[in-house]
Amino acid sequence: MNDSIRRLPVTVYGGGQFSIREDPIIVEEIVRLHLNGRQLTANACAGHSLDEWAVGYLKTSGIIDTIDDVSSLTVNGTDIHVTTMRANVTETNDYRGSSGLSGLLTDVIERKATDTPRLDPTNILGLMDEFLSETRLHETTRGAHGGALAVRGKIQVVREDIGRHNAVDMVVGHAVRERINCAEAVLLTTGRISSEIVRKTSHAGIPVILSHSAATSKAIEDAWRGGMTAVGYIRRNTMIIYTHRERIIQ
Repeated sequence: MNDSIRRLPVTVYGGGQFSIREDPIIVEEIVRLHLNGRQLTANACAGHSLDEWAVGYLKTSGIIDTIDDVSSLTVNGTDIHVTTMRANVTETNDYRGSSGLSGLLTDVIERKATDTPRLDPTNILGLMDEFLSETRLHETTRGAHGGALAVRGKIQVVREDIGRHNAVDMVVGHAVRERINCAEAVLLTTGRISSEIVRKTSHAGIPVILSHSAATSKAIEDAWRGGMTAVGYIRRNTMIIYTHRERIIQ
């Protein structure tokens, strides 16, 4: 993560005086993802874990199903080139770049809620505390969002980036490459639960979202349709369960 931090001079005002110091600042890079010979997107990110981000982005955008769909992936500086055996992308896909929605505008996948995974409030609170303790880039720069994936009560991977959607794509990319069964997984995020995050999580096949922040109205509507349990504002021994409470047991 050190490559994602630069120390830059800043002017600080406090106690009625100005002072100059060097602060750790999170890096921002514009990364271009090329799919089968054409540029698919340009995205602002912290410039690390780009292979995971690319795989996760393709998965959460509905372009690939498994890592077997990827025949090659190369990272050359801030350019990522991916070729696929099969891609569910056409010229008519509506895409907006990082200034708007960050991905192909696919809809949430409608599913019935299952009874797995099952979580109790103590487990949820513990997972969030453990996750937040691992967000070291945020602790250093105060400019990062975090994402994590947990399976059967254990966190498998934590990633941080300037965008909450990037962090989600990175952990999904890790899961795809490691062939983790996302149907048994839980996504943790520091950012708000937006419809974009619900859509990405739905395409990843993850049934539970746990957030340190709140949810939006459309995210709640989409989570209901997608059979997903969305829990937000997890902090200080409290939480808000927005959808499909049946997965949360006492």
